[in-house]
Amino acid sequence: MKKNKKLLLVSALLGTSLGLSALAVGCTGDYKLTDFVVNTEDVVKTYTVNDEVDFSALKMTALYSDETSEEVEISEVAFWLDGEEITDNLSKITESAGEKTIVITYKTSYGEDSTSFKVTVNAVLAPAKTPIDSLGTPAFYTDYKASLNAATNDDEETGFEGKFFKNETAEYYIVGDDNAFKFLPVATSFDEESFEEVILSSFVASSTVSVLDGENYVALTKADKADSQYVYEYKQGETLLVTENAATNEFQFAAEALGKVFKLNVKPDATVYDVATSGDVSEEIVVQVVDAYNIYNAAQLAVLDNSDRTEWNALKGATGLTQASKNANGIVFHADIQVTAADIPEAFQYTLADDYTIEYKKVNADGTETVGKPEDFGLNRTFLWNGYDGTPDLYERSIASGKSFSFYGNYFDLDTSKLPMVASFEAEGVIDQYKDEINRSTWYGTDYSNTSLIMFKGTEGTSGDLDEKLSFNNLNMKGNAKTEQLVVTENTRGYQTEEGETLVYAGSVIFAKVKELKADYDNARMQHFFISLFAETNSVVNYNRTKCYDSFQDALYVWSKADVNITNSYFQRAGGPLIIMNHEDPDEDNPELRIPKVQIDENSVMEAYLTGTEI
Repeated sequence: MKKNKKLLLVSALLGTSLGLSALAVGCTGDYKLTDFVVNTEDVVKTYTVNDEVDFSALKMTALYSDETSEEVEISEVAFWLDGEEITDNLSKITESAGEKTIVITYKTSYGEDSTSFKVTVNAVLAPAKTPIDSLGTPAFYTDYKASLNAATNDDEETGFEGKFFKNETAEYYIVGDDNAFKFLPVATSFDEESFEEVILSSFVASSTVSVLDGENYVALTKADKADSQYVYEYKQGETLLVTENAATNEFQFAAEALGKVFKLNVKPDATVYDVATSGDVSEEIVVQVVDAYNIYNAAQLAVLDNSDRTEWNALKGATGLTQASKNANGIVFHADIQVTAADIPEAFQYTLADDYTIEYKKVNADGTETVGKPEDFGLNRTFLWNGYDGTPDLYERSIASGKSFSFYGNYFDLDTSKLPMVASFEAEGVIDQYKDEINRSTWYGTDYSNTSLIMFKGTEGTSGDLDEKLSFNNLNMKGNAKTEQLVVTENTRGYQTEEGETLVYAGSVIFAKVKELKADYDNARMQHFFISLFAETNSVVNYNRTKCYDSFQDALYVWSKADVNITNSYFQRAGGPLIIMNHEDPDEDNPELRIPKVQIDENSVMEAYLTGTEI
């Protein structure tokens, strides 16, 4: 506080001050608080519902019986609204519309005094009525339905490789409960200035929500959420199942909604819009709720990684991922998602020096050859670095004992074709061979890769029961193994084969590794990965209705004690052996504990380019 002596003109100086006579409380002797004066002239006193409250411009003065005064800081007073102290929660003032009386209390050992002033909170104005000409199905649901309708179990049908298998059971669009699900139909309005139809980026919806009860859908009871405009709660009896923000077109499902099937019917709010067409203008979707996080873009895939590696912190922070997302038990795709270098930590990437000599040769379809630098072929000098902390896994997901993690693909794509290739700096024997000739920090060039897009790990030592579970459903995965024939010419410094050439960009990512858990793949498709599927130590993996095409090296790599079952699947056109099984430490005691096993049923098709005696 700043104390002033003999301040007799304070009331005149404060002009529009408000004051109440002091009632001294707990005074010591004759020295006491005689008045508490507040100047509200510069204070914001008009707000709209949900506005942030700012009282920082308050000027407050305490007057004492010895004719001295003190300036009072805002941190020294308490604010009250309707008898409730709101000092630490001023947002309560704008929770609802109306005129509010704010009481300020100042208390010292020489007495206590209070004063008040009024603020006005205006209601949020409804948007001007906009004509809506039509309401259409959103693109994500149209794409989902198209893939669902195209699905087939007939391998002689045209385009079989590019289609999902058809499920015999009823199909629902899957949504997660960990974060809100956005359902925005395509609403169009005629712009009278441009004379064109305009698609609205959002609109205020009037929705109904029903839950499947037996064989029938039962409408949930809808009510306004207290003090929240356009926010509604849907209950079955006394149980809250869904909260809708009709202005942002989002539905948040409660934990009590898990496993249930809902019908969401959405149309424009008639109090906000004029609907130009006659009849019912609405869009409807049927969804099943699962314990998972909804994914709409590649940045949100960071939810996959729960390794606590600090390299992920910046990207997770920018995406706004919460602790709840880290603890998610699955992810749900709501769009085709393409992962690029911008979506993974920079620490997992390595850029070759600009002065490093790289020259490529491309063998064209007509047999001619084109020679140039990476830039000439639309390539760049950034690689995923196989030397980062050994062999990096871009996303690591550890599954605790008794827990599970699920991929709900909704028939969408996970596309990694734009990720950089893997530069294998640590290829065995090569560095030692060339250590006197090149700088190892700029060396690259073999077709070796052990970098996986995702590493799934169970709890080590609990393999007896394998109660950590992983599942992939209805998802198409695209890898980053290039199909065009690009080779390094003899003018490029670095490792080369006896023929003077070596494949470049050969080191693409492995799709997913599975370790110490039980995994089930169903209706999964993948193509163009270095290795598409990888099962290792103490895992049991079931690949059912899995399509695996054009792996750069192998369709499946099985390491150590891993049991793999392949049913009703298609593994075709691997660049190397279709399946490699690697026995770990065969000379140790009890080597059978390190032996992999693969069983393939008669309904599966296994075809590779190579023939020979190895499996």
